[in-house]
Amino acid sequence: AILWAFVGWSFLWQRYATINWAAVYVAPIFGLQAALFLILGGLFDRLTFDQRRTRRYVGVLLGAFALAGYPLLAPLLGRPWAGAEIFGIAPDPTAIGTLGFLLLARGRLALLLLPVPLLWCLLSGATLWAMDVWEAWVPPAAGLLAVTAIFWRRAPTARALPGG
Repeated sequence: AILWAFVGWSFLWQRYATINWAAVYVAPIFGLQAALFLILGGLFDRLTFDQRRTRRYVGVLLGAFALAGYPLLAPLLGRPWAGAEIFGIAPDPTAIGTLGFLLLARGRLALLLLPVPLLWCLLSGATLWAMDVWEAWVPPAAGLLAVTAIFWRRAPTARALPGG
């Protein structure tokens, strides 16, 4: 909750809104996400973490990418380390890390926290694509991976018929 409020205020409202008028409308949505985290996770204690199988692995992968991989994109693409996007400071890795975090959560209430990071991944991808930036595919791909992991169902195993 604190990170979503911080990113909404410090990045979107204070910095990004000076160059993109739409950030004025997006920043309060980050505040809404912070409030939802606070209410569902803090006040009602409705976030429990014991996922297994595919959702767990994808959640850990997205979380690790948001924490360690996303900041590496800057130097890999020839930008200085000062331009690296960091989880909890920049919106893209924060949204991707949140998707990973939520994939680890159990229960339907955790699904209420998914729309804002998913929408941010789409919005960010569209913005980066319009700017003709190479990594424009990264946030939407993370969102697609998260949605796929949510709806992934293992194929039922074939059972041997009695007497055969």
